[in-house]
Amino acid sequence: MKHFRFVFVMLALVCCGSMKAQDQQSLKELMRTRGEYYFTLNVDDAVKIPNLGEICSVDGTNGKILVAYANQQEYDKLLELGLQPNLQTPPSLREEARMWDGNKATYAWDSYLTYEQYVSMMEGFPSQALSDRTCTLIDLGQLATSAHRHLLGVRIYSGNPYGKPKFLYTSTMHGDEVTGMILMLRLIDELCTSTDSRITSLLNDVDIYIFPCTNPDGTYHGGNNTVNGATRANGNSVDLNRHFPDFDDGAHPDGASYYQDEAQWMMDLAQEYLFTMGANYHGGAEIVNYPWDTYQPVHPDDAWWRYVSREYAQLCQAVSSSYMTTATYSGDTPSGITNGYAWYTITGSRQDYMNYYGQCREVTIECSKSKTPSASQLPNFWNYNHNAMLTLIEECLNGVHGIVKDAVTLDPLEGVSVTVENHDALGSSVTSHTIGDFHRPIKGGTYTFTFAKQGYYPQSVQVTVADGERVDLEIFLEPNLNLNPDFAASTTDVSLGQGINFTDTSEGLVTSWLWTFEGATPSTSTEQNPTGITYNTPGDYDVTLVVTGPTGNTATKVKENYIHVAETILMQNGEVTTCSGLFYDSGGANDQYGNNLDYTMTFYPGTEGAAVCVTFTEFTLENNYDYLYVYNGTSTSATLIDQYTGGTSPNTVTATNNEGALTFRFTSDSGVTNTGWVATVSCVEKPEITKRCYYLATNVAAGSYIMGSLNGNTLSMPSHNNTTNLITSSATVTPTDYGFSEEEGTNLPQVTLTAYGTNGQYYISYNGRYLARSNYGSSLTWGTSTSQYGRWHIDSNGIYVTSTSGYGGNSTYYLYYNNGSFALSTNAQNNITFYTEGDCPATTIEQTVTLNAGWNWWSTNLEISKTDLEAALGEFGIQVSSHRDGFDMRNTANGNWIGNLSGFCVEKMYKVRVSENCSITLSGIVVSPADHPITLTRGWNWIGFPLEQSLSVSEALSDLNPEPGDEIKSKQNGFCQFSGTRWIGNLETLEPGQGYMYKSNATETKTFTFPSENK
Repeated sequence: MKHFRFVFVMLALVCCGSMKAQDQQSLKELMRTRGEYYFTLNVDDAVKIPNLGEICSVDGTNGKILVAYANQQEYDKLLELGLQPNLQTPPSLREEARMWDGNKATYAWDSYLTYEQYVSMMEGFPSQALSDRTCTLIDLGQLATSAHRHLLGVRIYSGNPYGKPKFLYTSTMHGDEVTGMILMLRLIDELCTSTDSRITSLLNDVDIYIFPCTNPDGTYHGGNNTVNGATRANGNSVDLNRHFPDFDDGAHPDGASYYQDEAQWMMDLAQEYLFTMGANYHGGAEIVNYPWDTYQPVHPDDAWWRYVSREYAQLCQAVSSSYMTTATYSGDTPSGITNGYAWYTITGSRQDYMNYYGQCREVTIECSKSKTPSASQLPNFWNYNHNAMLTLIEECLNGVHGIVKDAVTLDPLEGVSVTVENHDALGSSVTSHTIGDFHRPIKGGTYTFTFAKQGYYPQSVQVTVADGERVDLEIFLEPNLNLNPDFAASTTDVSLGQGINFTDTSEGLVTSWLWTFEGATPSTSTEQNPTGITYNTPGDYDVTLVVTGPTGNTATKVKENYIHVAETILMQNGEVTTCSGLFYDSGGANDQYGNNLDYTMTFYPGTEGAAVCVTFTEFTLENNYDYLYVYNGTSTSATLIDQYTGGTSPNTVTATNNEGALTFRFTSDSGVTNTGWVATVSCVEKPEITKRCYYLATNVAAGSYIMGSLNGNTLSMPSHNNTTNLITSSATVTPTDYGFSEEEGTNLPQVTLTAYGTNGQYYISYNGRYLARSNYGSSLTWGTSTSQYGRWHIDSNGIYVTSTSGYGGNSTYYLYYNNGSFALSTNAQNNITFYTEGDCPATTIEQTVTLNAGWNWWSTNLEISKTDLEAALGEFGIQVSSHRDGFDMRNTANGNWIGNLSGFCVEKMYKVRVSENCSITLSGIVVSPADHPITLTRGWNWIGFPLEQSLSVSEALSDLNPEPGDEIKSKQNGFCQFSGTRWIGNLETLEPGQGYMYKSNATETKTFTFPSENK
């Protein structure tokens, strides 16, 4: 079950369950053993609930009390945040579930099955199927956990299955939600044995797949003989409905480094068959939940989703008016259906994966308020859902269907893209199957369908279809015999021995391919998309592709110096001097980094006068536990550029110090590891340093200083030219309220103070010589060794040396500056001071930001901390959320902010929620867009706009080479799409202070910068 807002029945069961209450210590011991915690949590602010869902699996809430599951690591993180979960008896342990006694003759679908009975029933269905239909057992695999259970399903059809739409039913991916499992088994039984004309017709027209239990380890966690003790998570304590790739939150939204077998097998199944429609059954509520779960903008087929969801709910309600009455959360009528995001957002859901990546219009059906209802009620749930279940399968026969063929050979064409113009987005288009067939359920209306395949000219057809109606098309695509070869690589920067995959992107009808990979193994290939090409010698290499058409015509594409092979650099303690390399965490290209690491590595440029530049293309650490620190200099004592954790990438960092060096420090804790990072190391021209700043040293101690007398714009300093003579140097500087600044290149002698003894005395040295009072009197000299005449006192009285014997008598001599030279006097002058070099302060400005009540898409061009923003928001602030870097929320009771948001990057957009319309004032340092490149990964990205003035979309994105179909949108001002030549849409300009969402269709990561200067 996904988590949601108002589940009063469930909360009542939690708080007043029929099972005898257990004390917290007993429950803690029970749940530690189970590997799964079930608890309530008092929440003082409802806006915190979505973000708590990033830590644990929220199962329900009434806005004040939250019900959730967590594995051990997630539970520990809740405790670290200072939260106090109240453990509850798990749903699967509240009452004894009635199990079937094994007598087949008396089984009436009113008891639960043991695991062995379940397997036996699944294995028996094929032999029970009537002779006019085929039932095949599908075993996706044996789980690697200790019980070695199998993930089983069946495929049922009549006649030839090819050319028919494929429908997928699954259930019980949350192991303790078992009602749907029995419904699925009973449906299989009916499809195999019923002679009803409706069933016969369905099997003639639809290729049906059913998987009753997609988490057997969770369902039978208490043992193969019972569903008592079932867990929500699988055998590895992973919530499978937070574990799938997510188009809005990345490949691993739950932070996992690999996919569980149950998820991977279902993804493989989805990619192999490309189901037309499907439904996944859960428990804990009674409602039909349609896409999206993770994304606020509605699905392109939102109207169709509402239509089929209402149909399902109403058919159930026609059987029982008290069933499927859970309140709607998205303005839908009647009750019993909801948009997932409006109900409550989650990431990594199976439903969203199937719809976005699998071309399958899958819905989530919550079929029982109790996760494990009394077995005597199971026949009732069958009666409620039976008609609706069959009707949902029948819906995949409606809409637009057809077959696509080659116009010349009349052969069917597989893999043809079928797109509804000005409608499809977010994975809603479909492709043709093995015999050229395609199936596109859609709401009644008039649409333009476009059919496209590499090597063929696209064709568009206008179609009008009504709800509940089927339209069939036969499409003939003309082959394109004009060859235009092209290709792309999975990466062009590669380390020694790292495999590269190549993708053919040629235009025209290609029948064969011949690749030549200079310097690689293998050196040639005839595959269309070669994989695993490796390089074992550093250098830059050409790639050549020759394509051949059906008439024997050929064309050639050569990309010179396309692949850049560099040495591999692993994170460790040490120094590296280079201008070319691939920089990895300690695990290298293929492995994760280890636990309890603390490494420091410094990169120096391999070219004189250059600066090191490191660009990160992949970055994933355990969030808030493992950190990469980047310093602008030769050690960790240099300026900290920033610290990075989770998925917050450094993107591109460039040294701006005299040495051109960068220092990296990496630390990991003793817990979870992750995939780390991949970065390319290069050298760039050292950035010009136009100014240096020096600050008045108020507490002088041993160290290096500028020592002199500042008079207006002139700084006078004592120095020497490798002689004993005292020389007075001077430089033109700019006085400031903190000291002075000067242009880069000015020679300012740095003197060094070396402490002597315990009486606050110092030797003053410069270029190997020591400043001292001459032993012949009150003059100054530079000596090559220390002496008692060079032991200076430095305090509020000035800089002085005390003579107790010898020439000069018993006197105190003060160092001072007068009339262009340094001298000594027995009178305290105190006009010489010390200055230390430091970073120049940037100009601070104020920026006024107008926010509307509710959510705002916000970005800034100022360097500010999250504390600055939260203070500015004041009592209006509710929540600040990032795309993947965490969140902060305001406790309305005490005004304090809590959460795991580490800070702000001007390259990124943040969502800011306020209680009412307001204007806030921020103060900070203006950044240069050139110093903050924007990184785009495939799919949706939250990007900032770090400029001081508005720019048109085309001007703002002039540094980006967008792909056709790329999109950028604003929360308030619309969107536009790149046609291939220009940006089209109602979003005309990008505005300061606004954030934007950018969808990249590129297969590779892209980086660009906004214009650096006003135009």
